[in-house]
Amino acid sequence: MDSFISLPDGRKIGFAQYGNPVGFPLFFFHGTPSSRINSTVKTLHTLISHPNTPQFRVIALERPGYGISDPQPDRTLNDWVQDTLITADLLGIEKFAIMGVSGGGPYAIAVSHGAPERVTRTAILSGIGPLDVPELRSSVSAAEDMMLKAAEHAPEKLVAWINRVKDDPAAFVNQIYSLLSEEQKNQLPRDILEIYIESLREGCRQPDGLISDYLIFGRSWNMEFSRIRIPIRFWHSDSDEDVAIRNAEYLSSVIPGAELIRLNGLNHYASAITPLREVILYMSEGTN
Repeated sequence: MDSFISLPDGRKIGFAQYGNPVGFPLFFFHGTPSSRINSTVKTLHTLISHPNTPQFRVIALERPGYGISDPQPDRTLNDWVQDTLITADLLGIEKFAIMGVSGGGPYAIAVSHGAPERVTRTAILSGIGPLDVPELRSSVSAAEDMMLKAAEHAPEKLVAWINRVKDDPAAFVNQIYSLLSEEQKNQLPRDILEIYIESLREGCRQPDGLISDYLIFGRSWNMEFSRIRIPIRFWHSDSDEDVAIRNAEYLSSVIPGAELIRLNGLNHYASAITPLREVILYMSEGTN
């Protein structure tokens, strides 16, 4: 069910809840662009509905400027830490786990860093790393590099891109799908594509979320990775052409105790869905 939280500064944060309402709380941070409606979180909901599966109350939060969340000019990673904690307090949640997918990865790490007393475990699937690190910036695709540069120097280009996608999200998704190999197409059931279209329709309601995300991705995260003590595990595919596995390799090397599960042969979209059973089991270990 869609809902929103009213924050002390007057902004609204949109969210949707999935899974078991009395399960252990799990905050889900979507990719870029995306929304509270997401193929990963909907698959997660289906898995949790099966008997003998660890039960989670999944809260899919929309970052400012996405879906039904109000924009927040000049937002930072730390701003998202505060939004998440306020939301948790207003929902009566003390301890929670976190899952971040793709562009949600930096935000998952930020909350793990900024609220160690609240977070039990963190899972990151196909997550973006700190792109101010030269070895990671050099790994981005030409399309992603264009988005990063546009956010800094020509945000009107991102506004135009958002408007094109918003006008016909199905055409955008079908174009991406047509460029995949037959093997990669087989990794993505058609119903997943329909959810992705719905997610984009919500995620592209307004341009602010996308622009802010890319500004944050290209700048310093301003955190000491060596101080993170929350158990963090990364799942990332060696065939991910959208977010290179080098991002997870770097982060798992600088965060104490972090683990990297290497996936083989999966594209960016499939690698955010295929390992979910394993992810659920990992997250459940922190609920005892």
